[in-house]
Amino acid sequence: MQKRLKLEDTYRFPGFRPAATVHGIFGDQKARTVTLKLTGTKMVCGGCGAVNHATYDSKVRRVRDLPCGDMRVYLEVEIRRVKCCKCGKVRQEKLDWLSDNPGYTKRFAFFYRSQMPGVVDKVRGHRDEAGLEDR
Repeated sequence: MQKRLKLEDTYRFPGFRPAATVHGIFGDQKARTVTLKLTGTKMVCGGCGAVNHATYDSKVRRVRDLPCGDMRVYLEVEIRRVKCCKCGKVRQEKLDWLSDNPGYTKRFAFFYRSQMPGVVDKVRGHRDEAGLEDR
């Protein structure tokens, strides 16, 4: 007998837990949103990497994650800004599971790079021919 996966098992990220409900996106029948709630108070400064407990402010960001069947999955995550006690600046919290481009998760980026390596190389080639550089 196979173990049934729960929402909490699939969308468990450090410092967050999924809410009990999944919502659709108005006008898009093939997309679902999973809201992640904060569980901890520790935050890592995005600049120097120091651990802090004081929040400056926060905002909710929608991040793309791996699809579930034919449904696109988005995660709604509260991203906090930190008033760092070490460097003295206000920086966005560093989340290890978000990619360098914070529009999607690392596992989403890894999955699509492994599924379509030729497409990524082709895009890089066209970018190099046009004289554009990576940001």
